Amino acid sequence: MIRKNILFVMIACVAVLIAAVGCSQEISGSTSRESEVEGFKVTFVTDGNSTVYVYSSQDYSEEPTEASFAYAVDSETGEVLTDGEGQVNFYVKAADGYIVDSITVTNGSGETGVGYKNVKLPWETCNEDTFRITKITENLTVTITTIEASDASSSAYKGTFTVGEHVTLELYYTDFSDTVAYSRDGDTGEIDVSGSNSGQINFNVIADEGYEVSIEITGDYKKLKTPDDIADEDLPYLYRITKVSGDLAISVTATETE
Repeated sequence: MIRKNILFVMIACVAVLIAAVGCSQEISGSTSRESEVEGFKVTFVTDGNSTVYVYSSQDYSEEPTEASFAYAVDSETGEVLTDGEGQVNFYVKAADGYIVDSITVTNGSGETGVGYKNVKLPWETCNEDTFRITKITENLTVTITTIEASDASSSAYKGTFTVGEHVTLELYYTDFSDTVAYSRDGDTGEIDVSGSNSGQINFNVIADEGYEVSIEITGDYKKLKTPDDIADEDLPYLYRITKVSGDLAISVTATETE
């Protein structure tokens, strides 16, 4: 009888240990099954018209997991960090008929720009609809707002693309269309509905081997910046139309090189 009791206690202890280990490894998930991880927590708050998916690291080739919170992790290993070097990478999918409008990051006191270094926008993460919060030093809240596509179409400047053969177009916000992009604030990524003529449109263009890119724009804007102008080795295909002040028609084609 004593041996049976000892065996039962040992089995129970093993079960508790396994449960504890599993809990300690959960770095993102739903708030209904919140983990006991010690680290800087980032909580996502939406307006009900978008879903957040978290990457376990900065490797975007892996499938992200739907989540309402995440912890700051190492960019390569995904290990939870508390030294102020951790980051959170996440993808936002807007519901049908909606567009991601703004991503706002605040600390526990409601301050922006505090408790982290910066928020990388999709054209900086080089991955569509994907954001990165870097060097997190305290718990944060990410508030995500959306706008109905019909409202954006009537109140914000947009660029409509036509794409020829031997060239690939990549837009950074694709929850509405693969050929329509809205003018956005260059710092926050928020759709520019102010009419301030300060918004920009960012996009990638990749030509097939043996071809070179040609872009023609009809409409009011200040400048088309090419990859050579932007000069960022991490963004070799990025083009940027600056100070958009009206709807644009953008033709992207490729011509064969000699």
